[in-house]
Amino acid sequence: MVLITPFFTIIGSFNGLVCLNEYTPSSTRDVLYLWNPSIGKFIVLPEPRITYCDRALGFGFNSTTNDYQVVRIAYVSSGLEVDMYSLKEGCWTRISVCGTIPCIRFDSSHTSLNGTLHWISEPGHRFPFIVFFNLGS
Repeated sequence: MVLITPFFTIIGSFNGLVCLNEYTPSSTRDVLYLWNPSIGKFIVLPEPRITYCDRALGFGFNSTTNDYQVVRIAYVSSGLEVDMYSLKEGCWTRISVCGTIPCIRFDSSHTSLNGTLHWISEPGHRFPFIVFFNLGS
C-alpha cells in the first residue's frame, strides 16, 4: 500500500491573511484555505466545479471592493477556464476569457501589485512575458 500524503503550499499573503493550497499529487483538485495566523482561524474555500489538467493559482486584495480574492486559471480538456473566489461574497465566479491566455508555468509563483496578479509565461515560448489578471476588472 502506498500512502500519498498531501502537502501545503503558500499561494500568497496580504495584510496578514494567508492563502494555502493543500495539494495531493495524485489529485486534480485543490483544497484551498484562507488563514489568519494572528488569530488562529481559517476557512476552507468551497471547491470549484471543475477538474483540471494543470492550473495556476493567485491571491490578492481588490481595494476597489475591499475584498480578498483567489484566482484559478485552469487548463481543462475543453480549453481554459478562469474562476475567482471572493471572500466577501463567499463563492466562486466564472470569468469569461476573451482571446487566448498563454500557458503559465504550473510551479510558477505569482506576485500581486496594486490589485493585479502577475505570472511568468511558460518557458517554451520564444520570448518570456508576463501574464496579468486585474482583480478589479
